[in-house]
Amino acid sequence: MGRLVLYGASGYMGGLTAHAMVASGARPVLAGRDKSRLDAVAARISQAAGGATLETAVAGAAGPGCGTCSGLATCWCQQRGRS
Repeated sequence: MGRLVLYGASGYMGGLTAHAMVASGARPVLAGRDKSRLDAVAARISQAAGGATLETAVAGAAGPGCGTCSGLATCWCQQRGRS
């Protein structure tokens, strides 16, 4: 399975969705506009999931990214050499 990027992960529904995804075995990249909120959600889910490591990505209007990441401030795909 490819990687999943969950946009809006720092919001209420995004946090619930992220928790459900991790509980089912997925390891999504949590994306949102506020790094501190993303980090808090990732830490909370990690603790509840027995230490699962979750990546975060801050979304913004800094550039177009690769076209797949829809304008993440630092394109997730470019960071990993995939675009």
